[in-house]
Amino acid sequence: MSPGTMPPDRYVLTWVSTAPGGAERSVAELATTLCSGGHQVHVVLWDQAGRTLSPALPLPFDLTLVTDFAAYRQALDQALAPGAMALISTHRTATVDIDAARPHGVVVLPVLRALLLDQGRLRMLDPATGHLRATPLPQVDWDAWARAHCWVGVSAAATRSLTHHAPRPIRALTIHNGVAADHLPFSTPGRVRRAAVVARLEEWKRIDRVIDAYAALPSWARDRMRLDVYGDGPARPALADRIDRHGMAGHITLRGHTGVWRASSDLLVSACEVEAFGRVVIEAGMAAIPQIVPDRGGSAELVMDEITGLRYDPTVPGALTEALARAAAWDTPALTHYAWAARAHARRFDITGYAAAYTALAHDLTAHAALPAAA
Repeated sequence: MSPGTMPPDRYVLTWVSTAPGGAERSVAELATTLCSGGHQVHVVLWDQAGRTLSPALPLPFDLTLVTDFAAYRQALDQALAPGAMALISTHRTATVDIDAARPHGVVVLPVLRALLLDQGRLRMLDPATGHLRATPLPQVDWDAWARAHCWVGVSAAATRSLTHHAPRPIRALTIHNGVAADHLPFSTPGRVRRAAVVARLEEWKRIDRVIDAYAALPSWARDRMRLDVYGDGPARPALADRIDRHGMAGHITLRGHTGVWRASSDLLVSACEVEAFGRVVIEAGMAAIPQIVPDRGGSAELVMDEITGLRYDPTVPGALTEALARAAAWDTPALTHYAWAARAHARRFDITGYAAAYTALAHDLTAHAALPAAA
C-alpha cells in the first residue's frame, strides 16, 4: 500500500439459502462487484438447500459456508471482528445479525427482499432456536429491527411495506437490485411469438393465472403465440393438469429449469403480484425481451408501460388476456421497438451502480450516524 492510500473497505454479507433463486444470485453478484471495486468481502452463507453459492470460480471473496445455527453465529462473529465497515444483512437473519454487529461497532444494513403483506408471514430465523420459520408480522422483533442503522428495500414497494407495517419508526430507503449485465444479441422474431414464464413453480407465483389467461385468448392470438414455462418446483403437477384440462398441450409447454430461456423467448409474462423486485424482468430486458407484468409489487417498478412492455391491473377480469392479445398483435417493427427500449431501460439496473449505492450509504452512516439506541 503506497503512502497516503486508504485501506480497502471490508464488507460482510449474509444469506440463508433454501433454494436456488434470484436472491442468492444477487448476493453473489453484489459480493463480486464490491471486490472488483477494490473492497474486501466476506460472505457467510447458511446453506439449507444442499447447494453452495456458485458464481464464477475462483471466488473473488471470502466465503464461509455453514450448515447449522451455532456455526452461523460463530462465523458471523469471526467475519465481523477484523474491522468490517458494514454488514449487509437480510430480513431472514436481521434479528440475529443486528445484535451480533453491535459489539463490533459495525454499520448494519438489513435488506428486505420480500413484501410485507397484511395477514402475511415472513420467513426468518428464530433467534431462540435457530429455525427458519414463517413468522406472523406481529411476532417480528420490531425493537431489534429498529436498531439497524438503515433498512434497504429492494424496491419502493418493499420499502413502503416495511414502513407501513412497522409499529414504530424504522429508518429505510430503497436500493433497487442490480443485475450483472450480459447482453445477448438481438434476434429477429418469427411469425409465432414465444412468450415465457420464468419462475420457480410455486403457488404464490400464480403461473396458473397465466395459463388461464392464455387459454382464454381468441384463436387468432393463440395461432400467433406459444407459451413456455421455464422452472421447476412443487406446483408442476398441478400446472400440467391445468394445461391438459384447458386442452392447451399443443400450445403451452413446461420446459423445466434451464438457463437458455432468453435465447428462445420474445416476451416475458408474469402474474405474481407479490414480487419484491422481479429480477427476471431485468434479465429479460438485458436480452431485449419486453415484459408483461401486473401493476402490483416490485415488478411494476421495472416496466415502463407502453414503452418497455405492458402493465395490467390484476383486479380486472380478463386484463392479462387482453395484454397477451395486444402483444400477439404486435408486428415485427412494434416488437422490435419494445425490445430495444427494454434493453436500454435494463441498463439502469446495472450491478455497478447497485454496489456503489451500498458503499455510499455505508460511508455516510459511518461518518454521520450514531448507532441507534437500544429499545
